[in-house]
Amino acid sequence: VAEQIQMVGGTLKTVSLYEDESRIKIEIWCDVHENTLHFFKGLQSELEFSHPVHLTTSTHEQHMQMLNVILTDCNVLFRVSDSGVLSFTLDAHEVPSNKLKILVVDDDDTLRETIVALLSLQGHHIVTTNTAEGAQELWDKTIDVVLLDVNLPNMSGTDLLGIMKIEHPSWLKRVILISGIGTGKRPAEVQFLQKPFSKNQLNQHIDHVIRLRQEL
Repeated sequence: VAEQIQMVGGTLKTVSLYEDESRIKIEIWCDVHENTLHFFKGLQSELEFSHPVHLTTSTHEQHMQMLNVILTDCNVLFRVSDSGVLSFTLDAHEVPSNKLKILVVDDDDTLRETIVALLSLQGHHIVTTNTAEGAQELWDKTIDVVLLDVNLPNMSGTDLLGIMKIEHPSWLKRVILISGIGTGKRPAEVQFLQKPFSKNQLNQHIDHVIRLRQEL
């Protein structure tokens, strides 16, 4: 949120936190700026009317989408005042988690950050990279699940799978390949998730990976 305020020309001033046994309320005070208010008023409208989220190449809309997904998924009540106060109210309880170690490989910064935010809020430990070469350095036997984009700079996700099939074939069962343009060629043991996808779809695929590993 702070990054978004700065991106649209506003200045964050103070953050206040109020908490009791059941609720948490966070208030962010920022300098009033027309672009800032326009963006967050639009976000409030999107959340109130549950407008469907559509992927877009617009940076403005991508940030709107990212915040929309996170706030909706966490059941956050979001409000913005005309004076530039942003408030976020949510339940004060921890979500139980099996705390997986998940590697996210995607060169789309906004999508990667959205996935990281959603999975981190569930208690998972997330490591990220935007290249297949970076994934090779981070991917080891401690990684429980790999979310791997097909289209990456230099080496593609499917090329990386070809290498892993030779070097560590058993690790392929931990992979969820993601793409917005189709599956392409992939090993049979690798799952595929089509963009755009919901958090429920993502969690279903992750659960499937874990079930398969437990059955071995």
